[in-house]
Amino acid sequence: HESQPIESVSQHSHYLNCVNVQPNEGGTNTKYHVFSVSADMAVRMYSITSKLDDFKKSSRVKEDIEECGLHTALIKSLKYSPRLNSVLSGSWDCCLYLTGGPSHPTHSCRKFAEVGQLSRRVQCVDISNDATLFLSASADKTLKIWNSDTFDEIATLIGHSDTIYCAAFSHDGRYIASGGKDSDVLLWESMTGRIFGRLQ
Repeated sequence: HESQPIESVSQHSHYLNCVNVQPNEGGTNTKYHVFSVSADMAVRMYSITSKLDDFKKSSRVKEDIEECGLHTALIKSLKYSPRLNSVLSGSWDCCLYLTGGPSHPTHSCRKFAEVGQLSRRVQCVDISNDATLFLSASADKTLKIWNSDTFDEIATLIGHSDTIYCAAFSHDGRYIASGGKDSDVLLWESMTGRIFGRLQ
């Protein structure tokens, strides 16, 4: 049995690299927000006004904003934070942006990491559940932890021997798991940067 998509809503002009789906906790008719990033350098957000298990072709889907438009190379990863009502995106332009989410007063984009701080392509980003920390994984074999308030770099984590493709905080934000081209999964303490596990 082959499943078919219910509806295609993407307005991207190139292939997609990452998507997020988040339930809407506000008092509007919107049930879910969908976020996507692409090789076309755009961050896009959509609103779905029906429950996903009741989704039909007639369900109303609307695009909230067209794009961030500030990245200068393909965007590899994104993470939406309900607490911040913002989307964190990382790109092959070696930059990180924080973009205002649905119903954000300005939908503004703020660059907080750029060439020099990130020496190689950004492959993955994450946000801790309490929204106090940002995480980026890069082709320079490092992870970086950032203060979400000040945008200051807190730590650089070194342990992989090649490009890091994926990384994520644990639910409580105390730990990080990362993996990449070296085929290892490393487990880190996010507060100390200490590697406490290596899965090969």
